[in-house]
Amino acid sequence: MAVAQNLFNGKNLTAEEIKSNLEALSFNEEIMTFPKKFTPEENIYNKNKYFEVLNQKNLVADEFKEISDDYKAKLKSMDNQLRALNLHVKNESYDVHEKVYLIQDFENNMMCYYDQNANLISARPLMSNERQISIPMHVNKLAANS
Repeated sequence: MAVAQNLFNGKNLTAEEIKSNLEALSFNEEIMTFPKKFTPEENIYNKNKYFEVLNQKNLVADEFKEISDDYKAKLKSMDNQLRALNLHVKNESYDVHEKVYLIQDFENNMMCYYDQNANLISARPLMSNERQISIPMHVNKLAANS
C-alpha cells in the first residue's frame, strides 16, 4: 500500500481542522528541517528575481572590470616609474644616448671614453689593434702647442 501524499486530500477541511486531526493522529511531535515546495507563483517570482540579480551582478562585474583595468594600467605605469627611479637612486646616475670620444692613453695602456664635456665616462685596456706603433702627428702638434 502506498503512503498517502496528503492525508486529507479531497476532504474540505479548514487549516484548524487539519491541525487538530494531525494532533489527534500523531504519535509524537518534533521540529525538523525539510524542503517545502513553492507555489507556481512563488516559483515565477524566484526565477524573475534570480535573473534580475544575475543581470545586476553582470553589470557590476563589467563595471568592476573596467575600473580594475584602469587601475591596473595606473599601477603598471607607477611600477615602471618606480623601476626607473630605483635605478636612479641605486646608481646615482641615469642613462643617456649621446656621442662619446674614445681617446687612447698610451702611458697607462687604456682606451678612455669622454662625454661632450670632457668628463671621463669609462676606461678599458687598449686592444692590440689600438696600441701605439708610432707617434701620431696630432700628438706632436698638441705637445708643440703646450
